[in-house]
Amino acid sequence: QRIHGVAHHHIGIAEEGLEGALILHVVDAHVETLAILAQRLGPYRGIVHSFSGNLEQARAYLDLGFKISISGGIASRKTGKAFRKLRETVLNLSPSEFVLETDLPDQPPESLKGKLNEPGSLIQLANQIGEWRGEDPVLVLTRASKIARELFIS
Repeated sequence: QRIHGVAHHHIGIAEEGLEGALILHVVDAHVETLAILAQRLGPYRGIVHSFSGNLEQARAYLDLGFKISISGGIASRKTGKAFRKLRETVLNLSPSEFVLETDLPDQPPESLKGKLNEPGSLIQLANQIGEWRGEDPVLVLTRASKIARELFIS
């Protein structure tokens, strides 16, 4: 209940016309978060940080104006239900619907396990997404960077 109150307050600040993008950090609560957002005015501008939901939930956030933020989990996990769900989501999003993030210092790519996760690890995320989608990783990185700048700097 307390979390719901905080969520409503946080969303309310964004609705008051403040220029910042709304950043959602949702852990095992996508159904509840989407229900709260549906009660509010919207549309929103922001990201769902380190997205961990399914494709249907991603579509619901996109319909509300959010972008989906993909983090290091895609370059560290290679098996399991969560990995397959995230891969399916990435494959089915349009290029304009997602951004990349490192989630420093958490979620390092597999090659950095036990080492410092740095901004440069975005290259590994772009490589993984490019491989999955049959796209040039430089294009993936450039496009995601442009979307992030539009959200947070414009």
